[in-house]
Amino acid sequence: MTQRFETKIKESLLRLKAGCEKKNREVHKVERQIGRLLAKNSRAAKLFDIKVSKAKSGGAIVEWSKVDGSRNWATLSAGCFAGTFQAGQTKNSGILARCVSKPTDHQQILFDKLGLNLPAKINLKPMS
Repeated sequence: MTQRFETKIKESLLRLKAGCEKKNREVHKVERQIGRLLAKNSRAAKLFDIKVSKAKSGGAIVEWSKVDGSRNWATLSAGCFAGTFQAGQTKNSGILARCVSKPTDHQQILFDKLGLNLPAKINLKPMS
């Protein structure tokens, strides 16, 4: 999930940087546009270090880099799906099933560090 937001931010920053090189844009307007972009994609916002400065020509210069330390936390903290639903023909059938996806390697490391275990009786489904 975070990777999708990261891709959106990266593509938008590349377009914005190219636009600033072609046309002189005001620094504060570019900063506001970046702020809106990061707000829309807040899950991956911490993965980027973005700086906007003023060029000699008066336009804006956009410089950005990826922050790897935040990437590790974003990967580890991404949750796994767990949900309960009621199966059966009628409302009160009373048959409950639980659907839990198998945690990724990073999630399993986090579970181990926190001392958490998934119930063994539940059929685990691999995440896609």
